[in-house]
Amino acid sequence: GMDQAARERLVREAQAQAALAAARGDAPFGAVLADGSGVVLLRAANGQVTATDPTAHAEIVLIRAAARELGLDGLDGLAVATNADPKRTFLHLVMNNMDLSRNHWWFGV
Repeated sequence: GMDQAARERLVREAQAQAALAAARGDAPFGAVLADGSGVVLLRAANGQVTATDPTAHAEIVLIRAAARELGLDGLDGLAVATNADPKRTFLHLVMNNMDLSRNHWWFGV
């Protein structure tokens, strides 16, 4: 499993992505995908303004890229860290509706 220090490190990575988003004029949100031991696989930042895409939440950008690279089955057991309250993210809602979230960890600030 992943210890608290690893979780905090991933949230800091998400915060760094949020800073990149804010610097370019997007909403200050970032997300990170990691394996079960806390190794970062992918990073993403919010792109709603710069991509002119209201669905370009950081965690949506992240999971789209992950699905392309890893396939849907490859998402099992991975962790998503965000600099937001994870229960309030759009992705959390989607994954719960797809009944996939039981295989994932969600954490944030």
